Amino acid sequence: MGLGSSGQIYHHLKTLSSANIVEQHGRGDYRIAAKRVVPLFVSMLAAADIAGDLGT
Repeated sequence: MGLGSSGQIYHHLKTLSSANIVEQHGRGDYRIAAKRVVPLFVSMLAAADIAGDLGT
């Protein structure tokens, strides 16, 4: 998928886990924490809007 090296992915997942944004459900199985889904999508939409990626 072109996401980068496994070391980079692990580093980002560790940071997201520490912030309680993702939860680990097994070896290599990470999921967005249920209570973080809506705030995460709102943040992503705001960032896309600021970047001009949403169109009009």
